[in-house]
Amino acid sequence: MEMTEGLLVFIAAIILSSLIHSLFLPKVPLAFIQIILGVLIFLTPIPVNFRFDTEVFMVALIAPLLFIEGVNVSRVSLKRYIKPVMMMALGLVFTTVIGVGFFIHWVWPSLPMPAGFALAAVLCPTDAVAVSAITKGKILPKGSMTILEGESLLNDAAGIISFKIAVAALITGAFSITDAVGQFLITSIGGLVIGLLVGIILVRLRIVLARKGVESNNMFVFVQLLTPFVSYLAAEVFHASGIIAAVISGLV
Repeated sequence: MEMTEGLLVFIAAIILSSLIHSLFLPKVPLAFIQIILGVLIFLTPIPVNFRFDTEVFMVALIAPLLFIEGVNVSRVSLKRYIKPVMMMALGLVFTTVIGVGFFIHWVWPSLPMPAGFALAAVLCPTDAVAVSAITKGKILPKGSMTILEGESLLNDAAGIISFKIAVAALITGAFSITDAVGQFLITSIGGLVIGLLVGIILVRLRIVLARKGVESNNMFVFVQLLTPFVSYLAAEVFHASGIIAAVISGLV
């Protein structure tokens, strides 16, 4: 019963946030309104105390959302601005994690430094869906939107690896730069390769079906819906980044 009540509360909050955004605060990004409503719900005695499987959440919601963002990104523009995108997605995230981690430890000295880095790794990477929601309807300089979207799509590898390294250092009390680099390469490159392979295979499947006269829209929609889940789960099986795999399959 708690699960049902909680879901109804969340659905009502989503509807209410859309109404507030449309009728009263059209210039305020919808994501900000939803965050405020979420905080207000937390501060009230409304029954939303239920637990959900984080892995199911990642597969069922995050993977398809990032896949759609990957589909909508301009491949030509992303290729043109690939250098600043990669510098922000990797260099900026690592730099920010280190800087914010030291700052958190300075503000809260009793908190171990690895824990500060872990918290920073959770906070630093931007979300692709949030970027699209916040910049919707805004006029940005040429190329800025492509850079922001590309960075937000690809920065998860840096954030996830930073978090795993920080947690491992917190638990074991040891840090290995070799293991960190190896883990990063396996996660990011593995996700890229698997996402590319799954995307190409499913695209070829659609082409073969079309050539054989199977032009059912339902079939093509099913293949499209299946792609992010297959990419994510296949990458996770090989301990690669499911997020990157879903994004790359969307770009394909």
